[in-house]
Amino acid sequence: MIDETLIAKLLAVAQLQRANAAFKAAGIGTGSGYQQDRSIRGDSIFWISRHPQEESLIRWVEQMNHLREGLNRNFFLGLKDIECTWLFIRLVLSISGILIN
Repeated sequence: MIDETLIAKLLAVAQLQRANAAFKAAGIGTGSGYQQDRSIRGDSIFWISRHPQEESLIRWVEQMNHLREGLNRNFFLGLKDIECTWLFIRLVLSISGILIN
């Protein structure tokens, strides 16, 4: 179970990573077809290591592995691994010509 304390710790880690410029502009495609196009995808992404050092991220990855194992067991899946990312999405809302960030 992901409790409020863990969520608060994860938020603190995410904010620190963002302040340290660990979030990178997200792209589309793979391999030689990979590109960054802000008109299509304007978010920033932080890939969480499979073997993180921060205690809260260790707990998060453990929880996601438990979820993967439960999905495999209950739905007869063969998920072998997980990938975890955080996204920072800048929402822009335009109302009557007024830009709100």
